[in-house]
Amino acid sequence: MYQRGDRVLVEGFGGRQAVLRVWEDRGSGLALTSESGFERLASGDDEAPIVGYPCGDVRGLAEPSPAFPTAPRPLASQSPSAPQE
Repeated sequence: MYQRGDRVLVEGFGGRQAVLRVWEDRGSGLALTSESGFERLASGDDEAPIVGYPCGDVRGLAEPSPAFPTAPRPLASQSPSAPQE
């Protein structure tokens, strides 16, 4: 439903709202990050923080996604390690 790069409005602790960027739609929830975290992830920095939000806390699109490739790139922690030589 959501694409990588979408800006979504979420409701967090205490009803506070924030706009975060979608890194991955996982069906029952979204992997979200801040604007700077998104830029870091997009440039290959696998250490940028990602937070999981249940779909019930996502209020909808804050604005349409900018042009960005939507094919998921696995994080280093999710991909098999390359053999060491």
